[in-house]
This record gives sequence, C-alpha cells and structure tokens, in this order.
Amino acid sequence: MTLICTLCPSKCSLCSSNSSCSSCASNYYLYGTSCMSACPYGTVPDNSTSSCQTCTSNCSSCSGTVNNCTSCSQSNTTLYLLNNTCVDSSSCTSGTYPNSTTFTCSVCNSNCTTCTSYIICSSCVNGFYLF
Repeated sequence: MTLICTLCPSKCSLCSSNSSCSSCASNYYLYGTSCMSACPYGTVPDNSTSSCQTCTSNCSSCSGTVNNCTSCSQSNTTLYLLNNTCVDSSSCTSGTYPNSTTFTCSVCNSNCTTCTSYIICSSCVNGFYLF
C-alpha cells in the first residue's frame, strides 16, 4: 500500500482526511469536523479553543457565552427569556408576564404591579385601581 501526504483543506491547520479537520486556521472555528468563519445558530465562538460551543440546553440561541441566552428552546416545556436566562412562566418576575408571542417575560403596563398581558393588570401601582 502506498501512502501519499495530502494537503489539508485550506481552512484546517490539522486534519485527518480531506474533509475532516481537527484544528482550524486562524480566524476559523471548529464545528464538528469542519472549520467555519462564523459559528452556526445555537452555538457561540470560543476564542480560547477556536471552536464553536453549543448554547446551554434551555437556550436555542446565545451570544458571547453559552449561558447568555438570546432565545429559548421550546422542545419540552414553554420557556421564556428573562435577563438572558430561560425560565418557566411562573418565574417571570413581578412587573412582567409570560408573553407567548415573543417567548419573553415582557414588561407590564406602567400602571400595573402584576399583569397577565401588557394591558390586563392583576394588581395596580399606588394611585390606580382595578375595575
């Protein structure tokens, strides 16, 4: 059997075949066995390892770090984005409500202390009452 040394793909700095990178050239990130100039949706670039890291399990997308969610996974339960963290509806803080359109804990109307939607108050700030 004759073995021939073959050049790695241009984006790879190390490879095990013509289609399988194990390390990437400068300004590229390893995602699986491919080198990419930008990490795909659901991952973020890790400059220390030059690889794409998957967002935490509750995040469908993240930014900067794997824990900084920008949207939530809706696979098993409905989750809502609150301060870049995915929470269930009961964890939306006072003054916010679980918005099923945007899947965020959205801010209530300024007259509401608590609410079930932007305009439907459950309790009011001082000086206002429910009717």
